[in-house]
Amino acid sequence: MELEKKNMNNKKNIDAWIEYVITNWLNRKTPVCFRPSTERLVHKMRMLSLDPSSFGDAWHYVEEIEKLQSRFHDETGAHQKESPQMLLECGIASYKMGNSREAIRFINGAIGFYTEYHDKAAARWLLGCVYWHLEDEVDALSAWENAIQDFGEQAAKIGKNNASELKWYENLKQSLEGYTKYAVDHNAPPFPPPLAAAGNKAAPFNRAAYEARLKLIPYYGLISAGDPRTALDHPVGQATVDTLEINGHSYSIFRVKAEREVRLQEGAQYFLMRADGPSMNTATPISIEEGDYVLLKNIQKAENKDIVAVVIFGQGEPDTATLKSYYEDGGGRYVMSQSNAVTINICMGKDDYIQGVAVAILKPVDA
Repeated sequence: MELEKKNMNNKKNIDAWIEYVITNWLNRKTPVCFRPSTERLVHKMRMLSLDPSSFGDAWHYVEEIEKLQSRFHDETGAHQKESPQMLLECGIASYKMGNSREAIRFINGAIGFYTEYHDKAAARWLLGCVYWHLEDEVDALSAWENAIQDFGEQAAKIGKNNASELKWYENLKQSLEGYTKYAVDHNAPPFPPPLAAAGNKAAPFNRAAYEARLKLIPYYGLISAGDPRTALDHPVGQATVDTLEINGHSYSIFRVKAEREVRLQEGAQYFLMRADGPSMNTATPISIEEGDYVLLKNIQKAENKDIVAVVIFGQGEPDTATLKSYYEDGGGRYVMSQSNAVTINICMGKDDYIQGVAVAILKPVDA
């Protein structure tokens, strides 16, 4: 009975570590840019691997992704992290479906393809977690020690030019050494840092901090109910509202920028989208839950960290509109999910385009 309880605790700790690494370490330095076709396969595999009744279909996608990875070519270097990430995703899905040996094979494959120490370290820590699940203490500790060494190498590459980034790695390395010592002393993995502090779980939503008012209707002063008066050429001000009604339900308005008032610009076009799915449920500053509405300005230009509606061309499949956070750098444009359940990163192709930029989030009044 005691052994069974210990194994259950170990499994709980291992699962928590895997989610922690996925949320806090993977792709922290450089986001992975999946091509749309790859992203769709990976997303389907992730979803199916969460449901035991769909494991057969999930394994089909594991095989397809491995086959695609073996034929992967990236002459431009724009997708250098895609190949190892495909293998790592297969490893995570294999673990979740109960095949730790396959998970080890895939994660080792990913480690061999990664070029950055940070990525190798994150994958090695995951590898150690899977070995712990198999009760292989020697290989588990070896993987964790190698992960700590790789994080140290990453810190050495940073040098003193970026003090905050260097401090992050130094603190991490010190923490992981403590966790590894605990594992040695107790012959079992410890629980990771608290999930809420790690960012693995959205903090309780502070409604008051982000409530906003929407300025949308100009008003022109007094109008006589008796004798005619000269019409005003310019509005006196704008009416403001703090709730909107959609399909008979009331929604509160929350800001995504610093201003308390969300102003609709004259001549601009706006539209609403209803959030479907969990892919933005840790978005900042406002979490976007399924059923929330997003008010977007109809423009095609966005800034880094803007929440956007983007159209991704389907390469033979129907074109897809998706709500994500937008980023761009010298390597191109990409959009990312912000979620504690699913990670979706998409490199935007030359024909993909932004349909709108979020200006406010509408949440049910009773939420």
